[in-house]
Amino acid sequence: MTQELNHTLCKVSALAVCALVLLSCKPTTERALPTTRYEMFGASISLIMPSQPVPIEHPLELKLELPAHVVPGLSFVEGESMYMGRIPLQWNENDTGRWQATLYLGACTEAKMIWRLTVPLLEPATEVARPISITFTSVAN
Repeated sequence: MTQELNHTLCKVSALAVCALVLLSCKPTTERALPTTRYEMFGASISLIMPSQPVPIEHPLELKLELPAHVVPGLSFVEGESMYMGRIPLQWNENDTGRWQATLYLGACTEAKMIWRLTVPLLEPATEVARPISITFTSVAN
């Protein structure tokens, strides 16, 4: 009887240790999304992208923080590792200087793709567009 009890206690202890290990591996805070900063128009500009590599065929939320006197023009994404045409990207203002866009990347024959996002930034007072550009990677699901 004691040998059977010891065997049961050993199993319960092993399960408790495994549970503690699994719980301790869970992250307690969210990771910050990658942010690219630019100095333009006499101010700081931030482009916030999802963590890379990004998945395909899922909505990807992009954020842009601009000075109040600057607006993003019609942006586009192009494949760099393979021609995929131009994917248009329209920005919506959430708050003064805070913009958001949703991007959908289509499937490709390559499992890993390199893309380029180009965002023309317009200063209405001068009507001059100055583009910012960033490359990022996607992977097939």
